[in-house]
Amino acid sequence: MAALVVAVLFAGVTLLAPQALTRLNRLWYDLGMLLGKITSPVVLGVIFFALITPVALALRLFGRDYLKMKKRSVESYWVDRSPPGPPSDSFKNQY
Repeated sequence: MAALVVAVLFAGVTLLAPQALTRLNRLWYDLGMLLGKITSPVVLGVIFFALITPVALALRLFGRDYLKMKKRSVESYWVDRSPPGPPSDSFKNQY
């Protein structure tokens, strides 16, 4: 019930005198920006170290090389396609 009273009070102030909430709006915005600066690196770090790193270590442990970047004695790392691909005239008038 108290939350409803506070919500109605804020709605009234917002409709009648929005400039009165300018300072509160700025403080709320600054709090959101501060929380974003703290939580984003933490969440991304957890995702990286809990998900991506173990997968990469497992792939390296089993010798997978999906990018075929292991050192080879070749002149080029280009991979020949077989069949060579779509005909060049298929890219005309795409729309």
